[in-house]
Amino acid sequence: MPVNDNKRIAKNTLFLYIRQFITMAVSLFTFRMVLKLLGVDDYGTYNVIAGLVILFSFISGAMTQSTQRYLSFHIGKNDMEGLKRVFTMSINMYMMVCGAIFVLAESIGLWFVNTYLEFPHGDMVAVNIVYQCTIFTLIFQILQLPYRAAIISFERMNFFAYLSVLEVVLKLLVVLVLFLLSTNRLIGYALSLLGVAVLISAWYRVYCIRKFEECKYIRYWNKDTFKELISFGGWNLLGSGSNVAAQQGLNILFNIFVGVSVNAAMGVSNQVCNAVNTFVTNFQTAFNPQIIKLYAAGERQAFFNLIFRASRISFMLLFVLGLPIIVCCKPILNFWLTEIPDYTLQFIQLMLVFSLIDALSGPLWISAQATGNIKGYMILMSGMIFLNLPFAYVLLKFNFSPVYVIFVRMVLNFIIANVRVFYLKGLIGLPVKAYYYKVMIPIIVACAVSAPLPLYLRTITTNLAEDGALLVFTFVIALTSSSLLLLTRNERTVIFDKLKKILHIA
Repeated sequence: MPVNDNKRIAKNTLFLYIRQFITMAVSLFTFRMVLKLLGVDDYGTYNVIAGLVILFSFISGAMTQSTQRYLSFHIGKNDMEGLKRVFTMSINMYMMVCGAIFVLAESIGLWFVNTYLEFPHGDMVAVNIVYQCTIFTLIFQILQLPYRAAIISFERMNFFAYLSVLEVVLKLLVVLVLFLLSTNRLIGYALSLLGVAVLISAWYRVYCIRKFEECKYIRYWNKDTFKELISFGGWNLLGSGSNVAAQQGLNILFNIFVGVSVNAAMGVSNQVCNAVNTFVTNFQTAFNPQIIKLYAAGERQAFFNLIFRASRISFMLLFVLGLPIIVCCKPILNFWLTEIPDYTLQFIQLMLVFSLIDALSGPLWISAQATGNIKGYMILMSGMIFLNLPFAYVLLKFNFSPVYVIFVRMVLNFIIANVRVFYLKGLIGLPVKAYYYKVMIPIIVACAVSAPLPLYLRTITTNLAEDGALLVFTFVIALTSSSLLLLTRNERTVIFDKLKKILHIA
């Protein structure tokens, strides 16, 4: 891959990391203040009403992947006319989805809210106002998605990062609005979030129209393009749905066979893993458009090299953060939580290993997306992911510990990862031997070098100071070994040059 592409990926990754640190810090503070100002009842009411946003954002997420794939593909082929048509058809598709959501929400949804849901204060006027705000907030969030996909496809991560930070800052200002209100804070909160959604959606649109000639909406309709986008989005929906079903299905089974304490342990585990995974997701967001563009341009060797590089660095980023948490999980939990649900420690450790395996899969998954031929891939992967549910049912039925359920999920994910590699050999011609030699063997060596000593030291630490020292030591040894074993000399040079510029080192 050209040096300029390496530098652009490093630059984009940097922007996304800065975005993540700022948004995480501001969001945690905002959540704490909103909960305090609204109170548990009002905040719970808002979450119940806004629950449909989670459902539809899951659907729109699969559609966004479809849009981003086709935009990146046409950019890679330098087909600007095709890009215009795909962008316009994406907007047509999103507008149709918004219309369907509006009709369903204002009929079945409105009836359900007013007939079956119960609210602490029984103020149905406020509930209905909040409900309407939530519907329109969702619609504006969906309408911004084609423009957001275009920004990522054109790799303008600086604007994407700036606007993401601006969004959380505006949500922080919502807290000031709540401070100023003595009554009707719930309504004020919903209206303020709607205002934020309108502003952010407008900024995305204005930026794309000004910067990208291809992102101006034209009157155009093509049935074949529409079918292609819907079909691709539909298969993506199957893949996303299998993951959601496996996760939520396990929660239901735990609840039925064991009880809510295990659900709480899963909740803590998911919170930790999601926070760590976000850093890898940001990195892969910077890589993904390049993978698709190289495939579209027919640059096969550069395409495979980028897959190998993205897999190694994705694992490294998660390994550097994940290994210290795995080793020092118990003291971290004791410091963070006042009451630790049973199985939380084991769940976090196993799910972090699960996430490390998943980190390798991200670039492979995008390489399958690049082909546009994902039907067989999604059916195979989704079918294997669904196996988590019958395995979990059998284990819990025969009174095995919930830890075995998560262990089996981790092992199954390892099997799926290897099946994915061999499936891609047929789909994209992935050189399997080269993948294991350039990716898997260095990863195994890095783990073998980094993990044993910290795991042994974990058994002999006796106080908080030693735990803190072990945490730092594990981070340093994971960073050092993975940098030396998982990065090439050129990759280390690019990263160090960027760090020097950030720190203003001559």
